[in-house]
Amino acid sequence: MNLNDLKPGEFKDFVEDSATLATGAKIYSDGIQYVDSSSFWGWIKSSYPKAMANGIGSWVNDHYPDQAFRLLQSKGLEWDAFRDFHPQLFDINKLSPSSNTKFVDFTSINPFDGNTLNIQVKASLKGGIYNSVKEMLSCPIDTKFIVNQSVYDQAVKQGIPNDRFLKVVPDNQVTQITDKRLQDVSSGSIDVDISTGGVLNEVGKGALIGAVLYVGVSAISNYRKYKSGQMSYNDFANRLLKDGTKGGIMGGTMASVNVGVQWSLVKLGLGAGNPIAIPVLIVISYGLKKIIDPMFKDGSYAETLQTMQYYEDFGKGWLNFGKMSEELYKNQKVFLSTLNQSKKKSEILNTISSKVDDNLNNLIEEI
Repeated sequence: MNLNDLKPGEFKDFVEDSATLATGAKIYSDGIQYVDSSSFWGWIKSSYPKAMANGIGSWVNDHYPDQAFRLLQSKGLEWDAFRDFHPQLFDINKLSPSSNTKFVDFTSINPFDGNTLNIQVKASLKGGIYNSVKEMLSCPIDTKFIVNQSVYDQAVKQGIPNDRFLKVVPDNQVTQITDKRLQDVSSGSIDVDISTGGVLNEVGKGALIGAVLYVGVSAISNYRKYKSGQMSYNDFANRLLKDGTKGGIMGGTMASVNVGVQWSLVKLGLGAGNPIAIPVLIVISYGLKKIIDPMFKDGSYAETLQTMQYYEDFGKGWLNFGKMSEELYKNQKVFLSTLNQSKKKSEILNTISSKVDDNLNNLIEEI
């Protein structure tokens, strides 16, 4: 698509819409990571209520490293597998604390034929591999497996056919994820209950650091298709965010645009009216830079770039983005903390109000 007729206003709209998409994706990602982590630890605690009576951290410290690693290794893969097959995290009640059924950890619906899949998850490294395979051999023939590589290798040797494996996870991936979860416990950064304050804090930490998006010629071409009705908003957004992760392989001299996007916490479902300002660095690919630079040198074109904080020197743009992120984080982390406290007070007031209402209802019934 020919971009020689690119207008200042069109480019400005493209940058602003792209920046909003980038921050929205980042906020969503940060929030989902928090919900996923909190849900996992809540599930672990409810699965072993007696063992975890004094807290997960206490149990891990008492059983570190071997037993703690083995538990989080096996339960961690089971959780991750369930999440893959049930992407709605709030459906986690479908994975019961007593999921240690002999033959089935959880079920899922096969999208191709609508039949129920009975799924067993096994994660073992070193000494537990043979016991895992022994249990798999006793499973009904319709049971499907999700396992790590070492378990898979031994299971195949024992005659379990390939078509019974839904997924095989590399051993090093299991180890890395388990180590990360152990580190989170040790640092005291886990939360076993999903709370609005927790979501707010996690979103704030990530979002205030800022979002980075890489855009090229195809991004503006797709934007034009979206604006003209040739492409849906979802298709444009998906392509932009997917292509935006490829910035590292673009190469060449790049330019950048610094943008500030404000997100209302009400829109995020966090119940507060004040917006969070999030800096965004739009990294311009070499190909797009060659189109923009000569076109935007004079008149209204040049004025548009100046108001948008466009930097022909990518290094200067990156430096400015860093300063924006740092200053916003310093200023608004206090606001986030205050907001979190206000949220707690609000919850207490709601509880008191609810009790007062109950008392009034009781009195009315007595009259």
